[in-house]
Amino acid sequence: MNITHQLKIIGSAMLIMSTGCSFPRVNTGVMQTGPGTYMIATSGHFTTDLATLKKVTYRDANAFAEKNNKVIVPISSKDVDRTMSQNPSFELQFQLADKGDASVKGMHLKPNPDLTVKVISANQ
Repeated sequence: MNITHQLKIIGSAMLIMSTGCSFPRVNTGVMQTGPGTYMIATSGHFTTDLATLKKVTYRDANAFAEKNNKVIVPISSKDVDRTMSQNPSFELQFQLADKGDASVKGMHLKPNPDLTVKVISANQ
């Protein structure tokens, strides 16, 4: 293998790797999943970090709410970090509320553990 051929291979590999960063994220857009309940999901390329997906998803959800003169009230979220076999993704479920609604202040997502352990006392 001559040096010209090796340089072409290296150049092609570098081009493929650099364009990987520019692949677009896939965003479902806001979908109504029930009465007053909405969902938006975003997935990225293997080079996309989860924080970026969350930022994009919340930005789009807030833009949707702003068009309706409302604010989002997150209900739940689900994220999948990138692995060797899976690209990262983030899903947000939310409701809309009026901007001045006092019940919205201080609301936050409740932790949703993957595992719940029930402790049973031996004295029972």
